[in-house]
Amino acid sequence: MLEKITKFVLNKWVFITLIVIEVCGIVALFWAQAKQDSYPYRGIIIDNEFLDALAMNEFYEAIQLALVAFVLFFFAAIIFYAVAFVKHKRGTFIPKDRGALLGSLMFMATAIAFTIPFIYDLHSRGSERPFVMVENIVDKQIDYYKSGKDYFLVFTSGSNYKVSKKTFPLFHIGSTFYTVYQGKSLIHIFPVGKYTLKKD
Repeated sequence: MLEKITKFVLNKWVFITLIVIEVCGIVALFWAQAKQDSYPYRGIIIDNEFLDALAMNEFYEAIQLALVAFVLFFFAAIIFYAVAFVKHKRGTFIPKDRGALLGSLMFMATAIAFTIPFIYDLHSRGSERPFVMVENIVDKQIDYYKSGKDYFLVFTSGSNYKVSKKTFPLFHIGSTFYTVYQGKSLIHIFPVGKYTLKKD
């Protein structure tokens, strides 16, 4: 029974389908980059036009992040699948080679699971107009992982905003910023003094 399932899964049409999905992901990634570039936000006056362009820019940047994760994990899945596929076609596939097939399935599942939070966040954000608050930095945090560190600013509302390691020391507790939200998501910050908020 297990051999029949393996034979059914390891065929050229499945392989071709996986490659087509990967190519579509790469094409979508370039499409999202082009769309992001078409929504530049310029100037120092924060008005409705500025906010709309910013929201769309951030929206397509988030799509890119989701697609990058998907493409990388799915590519790893294809590599594992290719190993099992080639061995099966050559007749050298043995039971322990099912580990490669299992690895492929795990990477596919990871690719899908990793993109779900992005899709959920994009859906909730897409139905909301961006709005601005004036907040102070109340804390600075560093989250430690095995793969590195993430740097966050904590604002008056309790929202966190991720910044780079290089810019982290430049932010000071008590500094005031215009914080831009879309739904519950803090999508960008602008220092008060360098930017001006246009009143409706």
